[in-house]
Amino acid sequence: MVDDQLSSYERDCLDKQHKLVSTVRDNIARYKRNIQRAITMQRTFVVATMILGVVAPILVARGGPNGGLFGLSPGVTNMIALVVTALLSIMEGVRRIYRFEQRWMSSYSAMKTMKFALDRFDYALPGTTPGSEPWQEAMETLRSKYESAKETERSDFFDTLSALEPKEEEHKKPGA
Repeated sequence: MVDDQLSSYERDCLDKQHKLVSTVRDNIARYKRNIQRAITMQRTFVVATMILGVVAPILVARGGPNGGLFGLSPGVTNMIALVVTALLSIMEGVRRIYRFEQRWMSSYSAMKTMKFALDRFDYALPGTTPGSEPWQEAMETLRSKYESAKETERSDFFDTLSALEPKEEEHKKPGA
């Protein structure tokens, strides 16, 4: 259909379609970036933790009163050991809080859901008139899948964060 032959209602529908499709595509691109960032962070933290996990006991063992490492005094070796073990603890805490491995998986799932919904939308669209019932159904399906994917990804993240919170034990009265 030529743009000059469209009614104002159909033009409004096409504007809504363009906005929704652009939003979905922008979110797919954002999820791709998030996935790459989360994978990079996860691998960096795992490798750094592994290396520091090997170095820390060596530093602690060599930091005694007669020790020292690589010609360093025992006091300097002890300080380095303290910094390495503190850094190791902080890195592990950050890794557990941000759950990079779970974030990239939930982002990947959301991205795939959105791509699939967008592909189905593109498949359903040819031959439909903007604003027609089939067009509205296709738009609603795309919007619904998009919102569902975002909500699932968001709830996955917050569910893992709430799982980190300490659970209060129920205090039961004797005989209850």
